[in-house]
Amino acid sequence: MFVSFALFLAYSGIDKAKEKYFLGEKKKDEAEKFVFQDIYKFKPSFWFISLLCMTFYSAIFPFTAFSTIFLQAKFGFTAVLGGFYTSLVVFASMIFTPLLGLLVDKIGKRGTMMIIGSLMIVPAHLALGLTYIHPAIPMIMIGMSFSLVPAALWPVIPIIIEERRLGTAFGLMTLIQNIGLTIFPWFAGKVTDLSGGNYTNTMIMFASLGFVGLVFSLLLKFADKKEIAGIELPTKLAQA
Repeated sequence: MFVSFALFLAYSGIDKAKEKYFLGEKKKDEAEKFVFQDIYKFKPSFWFISLLCMTFYSAIFPFTAFSTIFLQAKFGFTAVLGGFYTSLVVFASMIFTPLLGLLVDKIGKRGTMMIIGSLMIVPAHLALGLTYIHPAIPMIMIGMSFSLVPAALWPVIPIIIEERRLGTAFGLMTLIQNIGLTIFPWFAGKVTDLSGGNYTNTMIMFASLGFVGLVFSLLLKFADKKEIAGIELPTKLAQA
């Protein structure tokens, strides 16, 4: 955390110097002005992608928080082995996210990638909850999904939102995301308790979140066709 704070201070100094050089003090003040009414000007695509963000991350982070214990309970793994298979989610995303990011820049297809990523997470959670298939396979699937969706999701915001409202858009989207990350860990624990410590219904809940995310990703793609925002275009064309 100390290193992180030191890097923040260094970044802040560089950022301020660049703002003064490129914007000037007057333009800088105008650029940072927040207008609450701006949120009413956001198009449906923004709300769909924000709700997708909430449901998708709620199907990932709360699951990985207790997946080590889940794997111990269902498969009889040690804590170390359970932790290893849990780490496959992050390891897979570490490998695939940079590659998929490059792919998004080259070919676009962000909406399509979000649909595929949301779809992948459904059978992965169901396989863990309803079958005894080796957990490495569904955990890697979740990791690949964790690469596909974020690599396509976050770059969409600068495409569909004008630059002067970007801070508001990212802040509001993060707020919506954190509503899910507040509710669903508690809800997952409640479902597990009511099931007598059995995780089957909890995994079905996570699969359901993935399905709802799939619905929002489809709605996003339909909204993009109507708004002609260009989320399916390669980065250079989308920015143009």
